[in-house]
Amino acid sequence: MSKQEILKKVQKTIDNKKINYIENSLKYLKYEEDGLIRDGTKKDLHLVSYYLDIESDNLILHTVFVDAKTNDLLYIITPHGYIEIED
Repeated sequence: MSKQEILKKVQKTIDNKKINYIENSLKYLKYEEDGLIRDGTKKDLHLVSYYLDIESDNLILHTVFVDAKTNDLLYIITPHGYIEIED
């Protein structure tokens, strides 16, 4: 998948989860080879970030982890933990 296709897939998922985010903040961060995921295993990953659209003095960053081999969205890292992504 191209970076644009990954961004579209992530955008569709966070829209479906009804997460309020700043649309122009959705950005492809990087490809990470052998990145460490939550369960301690290593995977090739694409990382995508966005900021929440809430009234706050600080921007709140979320990062979506995407499996680079299967293009499945794994989960979203937040400042307070993570959000599961169910199919």
